[in-house]
Amino acid sequence: MVGREEDARNDGDFFCLDILGESIFIANSDNNIRAFYNVCPHRGMKLREGQGNSASVVCPFHGWAFSNNGEVFSHPGVRDGEDGFDNCLHGLKKIHCEVSGGFVWVNFSKFPAPLRDQIGSLEEDVLTPFDTGGLTCYKKKESFLQANWKLYLEVGMENLHIPFVHRASIGKQALSRVKTSGEWQCLEMEGAGTASLPRHLRGELTNIESLDRKVTRFCLVYPNLFIVATIDSVWWAQTWPVSPETCVVKFGFCVPKISFERDDFEDIIKPYERHWSQVISEDEAIIQRHQKGLKQASSVFYTRYEKEVEKFHGWLKSSFVEPQ
Repeated sequence: MVGREEDARNDGDFFCLDILGESIFIANSDNNIRAFYNVCPHRGMKLREGQGNSASVVCPFHGWAFSNNGEVFSHPGVRDGEDGFDNCLHGLKKIHCEVSGGFVWVNFSKFPAPLRDQIGSLEEDVLTPFDTGGLTCYKKKESFLQANWKLYLEVGMENLHIPFVHRASIGKQALSRVKTSGEWQCLEMEGAGTASLPRHLRGELTNIESLDRKVTRFCLVYPNLFIVATIDSVWWAQTWPVSPETCVVKFGFCVPKISFERDDFEDIIKPYERHWSQVISEDEAIIQRHQKGLKQASSVFYTRYEKEVEKFHGWLKSSFVEPQ
């Protein structure tokens, strides 16, 4: 996942990002979301910075120009057909891109499988019932952590730590496993209240209308996306490795559009933000301390409350560790 569809809502909108050393950009071309490597095929110049709106992509180095669907239409220095030059061979390099649940997903594989093959039942179990495509992402933030990128994801998929780490913010929390298909896993909490507030507070955000069961779902979408979907809001954390012992965590917070458009939105969202901030700070502190201890750890033991962490570790080993 690389962003939200609303980040490129209008024709010509674009945004850039770096993913594990690759510079790419997402663009809206005729209301279709597309992804490209952010490099000119002429001499390898980086094309775009930041985000904005433009009817075309123009290289700042030699002026080659491309439409937002990646086709080259101007190439100073060479005429059509000269020395075998073929426009079709010199467009921007595309990246497989799909939109689901309002999120933009890319796949760098040369032979990418459909998104559905990877996320499986995520759409029907989370994205559709919680109407993630209809929510408004009103805020984003980033944290730089002295911890391996996997640790933040692990802590979200077990509840053994909650009464100890989140004693002041959450307290005890009963979670059950949800059966999933595809490359993701899920824990669920029953209850009519929102998980985005302490239990003693009543939220003023409008409940998500499409949700037919009052539940909260904690989802880990492999390899690096953690989503919390509750009755009146959805937030996510995505971890990106910087080094084996450091990472960047990118957060996004979504609410129903009807709530975001209220005149008093800034007031009603304050208790949510205080709770999110406290829980996130508690998690960040404990995983950075965990990172320090891992240097000396010689073994791992999974209790029955940490089976989802064990499952995640199993997926990592099967996906990235070559058999001996």
